Amino acid sequence: MDQDTNISFIKEFKLYPNPNNGVFKAQVELQQQATISIKIINLTSNAIMSAKVLENQDTYIIDYNINTALGVYLVILETPKGSQVRKIIVA
Repeated sequence: MDQDTNISFIKEFKLYPNPNNGVFKAQVELQQQATISIKIINLTSNAIMSAKVLENQDTYIIDYNINTALGVYLVILETPKGSQVRKIIVA
């Protein structure tokens, strides 16, 4: 799939604040309503710390409060038309 198509379908994907203490928000804006999946993965162990599936919106603001060790984590956003990855730091 064309990378430009993936980027344009996902208008915005941001995590804030970053770094944080395990309490943060993920903001996702899409070109149209779609089901999304968001996973948080520990870079050290590759363990999935959180997985959520949300449906039928074009804008999502997802609250997180994860009780986890300090470190760097990957946040993976998957949509029907592509995916993006962000890093988040729990300090």
